[in-house]
Amino acid sequence: MARVSQYPDKRDQIVQHIGRRNGPSLREIAVEARLPLGTLHDYVRRLAGEGLVEWTPRAQRTLRLTDAGRQLVDRRRPSLGASVS
Repeated sequence: MARVSQYPDKRDQIVQHIGRRNGPSLREIAVEARLPLGTLHDYVRRLAGEGLVEWTPRAQRTLRLTDAGRQLVDRRRPSLGASVS
């Protein structure tokens, strides 16, 4: 599994990717996050434990954000009126 210190950054990256697509495959997320598939499985289990995603193991494209996961994505998106420096 990836080092614990990397978890918050990768967690946010994975949650953002799930939020952009409807039912992405784990393989698609692993490629974008540049993680081995087994490591991604560990991350997804952790995210499910934190209540950020819902996922049915061994079923295709069942990965979905929960309300808490959507709130995390919304907090990370810049607002339309925000200035960019």
